[in-house]
Amino acid sequence: MEKYQDLISVIVPVYNAQKYLEECIESILNQTYQNFEVWLLDDHSTDDSRKICESYRDRDMRFHVLTAHNPEHLGCGALRDLGIQCATGDYTIFIDSDDTFEPHALERLLTAVKEEQSDIAVGNFTKYLEADQTFLFHVHEPDYFVKTYSPREWFQEGQKPEFYTLNCFTVAWGKLIRTSLLRKVSYRSDVSSEDDYTQYKLYLLADRITFVNEPLYLYRVLENSNFSTAKRSTKYPREAREERIALLTAIGFDTSNELEMYKYRIRMQRDAYLDEHKPVEYRNACAMLEILEKYHAL
Repeated sequence: MEKYQDLISVIVPVYNAQKYLEECIESILNQTYQNFEVWLLDDHSTDDSRKICESYRDRDMRFHVLTAHNPEHLGCGALRDLGIQCATGDYTIFIDSDDTFEPHALERLLTAVKEEQSDIAVGNFTKYLEADQTFLFHVHEPDYFVKTYSPREWFQEGQKPEFYTLNCFTVAWGKLIRTSLLRKVSYRSDVSSEDDYTQYKLYLLADRITFVNEPLYLYRVLENSNFSTAKRSTKYPREAREERIALLTAIGFDTSNELEMYKYRIRMQRDAYLDEHKPVEYRNACAMLEILEKYHAL
């Protein structure tokens, strides 16, 4: 008998994912925690993804399949928002259709939020490079730990490069989030890094955030994914960091770590603009860096 009875909504945005979709869905079915519902959100796929989704719906009443009303390709952000509105669970978690959960992922994250009385539980992940067929492990068993933060503590301490912590918290997938909290935000559909503009707001809205430093999610890096094919200048937008710094400053948080990341992103964009032959944007980025250095902003 399961220790907890909370319903978990699993949201899966789907677009032309037939190669990996069944493996993704099977990783949900094989969870040690079974009180879940699954929302498979098809973004007008042109392959057999829709048929695969419907086959699981037809044999398991916990599965639901929706297609966006807009006939155009909406993107992941809009699909996430659609899933949030449909979710009936106490908690919600996202998984991308080419990724997989470890079998105990839902149970481990739910145990963390219940025992730590948190609004969000964030798990670590393993990265798989499809082109090289190589696994990149960010954390090993001797380093497993659970740590809970207040929002202020997390923005001060939780953004370290160790164990890929910063990446864990930035992406939308692999986090168990109280559904009522998730409904307070929206994901942008006009950018390739929609989670960069959204996730930090969830941490500010939460009272307690728990980090489970265990690899509970397998993230597959594909050469033709939206993120991989996006321009370098848009992958890590400085605009998202500007919005974030403005909000944190307004509520009185220390932004020294944020400013360091902001400068790093400007450098990335500067170099990308040079490669993309965008002289105006390149000069503006150079000017911003010079101003930051001049006034010792960091």
